[in-house]
Amino acid sequence: MSSKPSNGQPSPPNNQRGMVLVVVLILLLVMTIIGLTAAQSTALEERMTGNQRDANIALQSAEYTLRLAQADLLAAQWTNFLLDTGGLYTYDPTNTTVVEPLYSTLNWANAGSVLTVGGGQPGTGSPLPDVMQQPTFVIEQMPPVASPGSALGQPAYSSGVPPVQIFRVYTLAYGGDNNTQVMLQATIRR
Repeated sequence: MSSKPSNGQPSPPNNQRGMVLVVVLILLLVMTIIGLTAAQSTALEERMTGNQRDANIALQSAEYTLRLAQADLLAAQWTNFLLDTGGLYTYDPTNTTVVEPLYSTLNWANAGSVLTVGGGQPGTGSPLPDVMQQPTFVIEQMPPVASPGSALGQPAYSSGVPPVQIFRVYTLAYGGDNNTQVMLQATIRR
């Protein structure tokens, strides 16, 4: 028989003792797993946000650099493309040995091969904040082409209508770390 405690209630059977403890421990384990999963998810989202911020900084730096080069090209800041160095290059359509585009064969880490934003060269602007490295760029002068509406042959150049000068600008920009890089290209008509 079951004995009655002093409050008049019957005591629980012996086979149910400790069951509440097991249920509470299982609930505690489930809550811990949910909390750890939430913490991992938050950490992942924070890393993704940081990477997106770095990519956005790199893209904005590259776009700024293209606009800087475009403004200076239109103002005739750079004119000596014959040396093929220092960030100013001339495209040679007769050179059939070069099949790779300029941006892929260029040593972007060599300061003598590129122009650097805020690097002290005329027309390179001021250094940008919040970037791991300042953006670099090169300008490639393309062969002149006939003005729109003119004939495509060489005789059109002697007709009094000046040819149109085309430039390709390549820029390499970085975000908050060196792993975030953006390369952009623009074609500019002068």
